[in-house]
Amino acid sequence: MDYRDDDPRSQNYQNSQALNTQQLNFIFNILPKINRQPLATNLFTQQNTPSFGLRDHAVGYIWHAPADPDASEVQLRAKTDDDGIITELNIAGRPKSKHGGSQGQHSTAFSANREVIAAAVAGRNVADAKANMALLFAQLKKYPAFRKDRPAPNKQLLDLLDQLANPESGGFQKLSLEQLGSHYLEIRDSLPGASLDTGIKSKVSGASRSNVTGKGEGRTLAVLRALETTLITKGKLDGLPNSPKAAAEELAKLYDASSEISGELDAQQIADQRTSFLYTVAQAFPTVFSACSKELRAKLDIDVPDLGNWVEVSAHLSAGNPRGTRPAPSNFTARIQDGNIKFVGRSDSLKDAGSMGDHTSSEQLMKNAATRILLPRGENTTVQDLIDALEGIKTRFSPEKYSFYTNEKIPKSDDQLTRPYQERAEILPLYIRKIDDIIAKLGKVSTDQAVNANQVTDAAEAYMALVDNRPTAVNYSAPAAGHGEPEALEALRNIEGGITDADADTIMDRLFGLFDCQAAVAGAEEIAEFDKESAESYLLTATEEFIYFAANAYPASTTVIRDEFDSDAAMIKRLTEEIYKRGSLSRRDDEYEENIILEDLPPRQGTKRTREKPQTFEEKQEIARRKEEEAKRERKRKKEETALKRAENARRLEVLDEAEEELTLNDGNEEQRTGVLKKPIKKR
Repeated sequence: MDYRDDDPRSQNYQNSQALNTQQLNFIFNILPKINRQPLATNLFTQQNTPSFGLRDHAVGYIWHAPADPDASEVQLRAKTDDDGIITELNIAGRPKSKHGGSQGQHSTAFSANREVIAAAVAGRNVADAKANMALLFAQLKKYPAFRKDRPAPNKQLLDLLDQLANPESGGFQKLSLEQLGSHYLEIRDSLPGASLDTGIKSKVSGASRSNVTGKGEGRTLAVLRALETTLITKGKLDGLPNSPKAAAEELAKLYDASSEISGELDAQQIADQRTSFLYTVAQAFPTVFSACSKELRAKLDIDVPDLGNWVEVSAHLSAGNPRGTRPAPSNFTARIQDGNIKFVGRSDSLKDAGSMGDHTSSEQLMKNAATRILLPRGENTTVQDLIDALEGIKTRFSPEKYSFYTNEKIPKSDDQLTRPYQERAEILPLYIRKIDDIIAKLGKVSTDQAVNANQVTDAAEAYMALVDNRPTAVNYSAPAAGHGEPEALEALRNIEGGITDADADTIMDRLFGLFDCQAAVAGAEEIAEFDKESAESYLLTATEEFIYFAANAYPASTTVIRDEFDSDAAMIKRLTEEIYKRGSLSRRDDEYEENIILEDLPPRQGTKRTREKPQTFEEKQEIARRKEEEAKRERKRKKEETALKRAENARRLEVLDEAEEELTLNDGNEEQRTGVLKKPIKKR
């Protein structure tokens, strides 16, 4: 049996029939692939390739074609409470790349585009949220890219926007809120200047390869969401000194000034790009923007005299959110495909403000384990089975399991390397409560019926949020190391499917391609500074979790390893020793004993975490300028080096030609032959 992929807007689960085989298609499955026929007759019926947009791959300030509808990788899920009010929004994936596989360099952070949708729908019912989406489409046509003195987009894109901006049109009414959101992000990402070629294909300077925007972006968004909520509920800016100026500084962090250099933009294009940024943040954080619009324009050194319409729209978006809540649009969602749980994007971290860290158990391994954990009987899994699975997850990853971070021997100081993981342990109950909420909703329906897609995807998202935010999930001080993860995944798929045979040692080696031993050992070392017993507990726990994920992701392969041991305890001990051995690369193999001896761990060089000072907008511009100058010097050096090499090669060829000529004349003279060609040079 396949699973139905429809997604009821309410999270109050109703009794339903077993799932059918409908495919999950959030966007463009109704919307056609537009061709050049009259829009009115083919917008929702034709199946042809879209033609709006001028070029698909280009550098600089230029129109790009939105993704082919079937190729869109953006997925949205809006979740409502008992009153039908949207309280959560998942926006996973990104629009199709415009630059040959690369997302490129966004002038306005893509996350700001997601925040625009969040501002338009949060706290509303679905009908009001859709009406606000029509307003967003109407605002798109007011961006600088659509001015008459700029290169015009394809007429069909303009006609399409007219329909999407009209909530009474047939085309608009046929689309769900999720489809409208995906369509908005695809079109917004196609505007000139939205993204620029990253320079990988040598089309622009190397400056864009070191994008200075995006560092700490999650923390900036968290600050802005908090300010937005404060303004909606209290009517004034709190929490920042010199509030309007400080708020403008935070908003400016979402603009990448280096893109102006990377894209080699002229003065007018730069002005257009900065204006587009202003328009975007005016909708993304309407109340914050209204409070600091003057300071933000001064910081960007741009004069936009007529902001009346944008202030009016901002006020509408702010006033339409009666609850004053502003949830973060999660860049993560789950769906069911071919009977398996599939994830798009990465789960958000409440603590880390977007920083992923270096995973111990591979994130993909945790995702691959979800299907067997949450659908233990496959198509026959019932609601009660899902409840039992969620209860099991709560027990296995309960906060008590991570007491080695919370005992009195580990100091709670922001200067300690252990502090981020302590914070993870402290917020873990929040993720447990999310699972409790899902269990409560599942308990309201007939528990002997087959699960439906909405129930499974909610459970999968809660599972992934919990396991990816447990204290042992990542390490921040371990060196990022490639593990050959794609090769390991492919090999394990073949072993699991019976395509390839492998013994226990081979399978174990492949599984270690999905586990970062250095990250795990680094985590143990950080705790060992204060309590060696807790460090041992940490390493054993990380190993047990690794085996748990592996056993659910690859049950047949893991069974082969289990058969080599008398008990699970013996297997865990052996794998823990192997993790410690592989993770301590600076130590010799003969220094390891049968048991893990954490007393021998090398001392830490320091206990303070390095914290970079946040960069101002002006600093980012200066960094971009210096990088560009450095790139120019490097190009000049390489050019001179190439010229010297060519001259040297030409000289050598001349020597070779002379030598060959002399050898021809003195073919019998061995002394001359060896004397001239002491170092043979291969002629081209």
